[in-house]
Amino acid sequence: MAQALVDLSTAWLGGVKGSLGLVALPSIWLFQVLLSVLSPFADLAMIIALFAGNWRVVLVYYGAFFVLELLTGLLAYGLEGEPPGDLVLLFFQRVYYRMLMQWVLFRSVLYAIRGGLVGWGKIERHASVQGD
Repeated sequence: MAQALVDLSTAWLGGVKGSLGLVALPSIWLFQVLLSVLSPFADLAMIIALFAGNWRVVLVYYGAFFVLELLTGLLAYGLEGEPPGDLVLLFFQRVYYRMLMQWVLFRSVLYAIRGGLVGWGKIERHASVQGD
């Protein structure tokens, strides 16, 4: 994502008319990259607040945001007509998947800053299928 944004930054800086250059690209930079890069600091601040004696306030806010996210998920599943059984894993997703996405974002931003390309990985094919 960061590489695509670097490639598209010429459209933003070059003054592309319309919503891509004026709205979409700055929005992606702000909400998808900058805030995601800063989110580990928010996690660290939360952990420091927990151990500093403010655990009640932290748990109330964390619980409120978790309930809000759960209700939003229930609404989404309801609108799609799907059973909401997957939401049982929501808490684990917030812990594990979020950290994984932060790691991926960190690496992609680092590669974009260095100027390297991140490939998909290529599987070599050998056409070795044999019939009976």
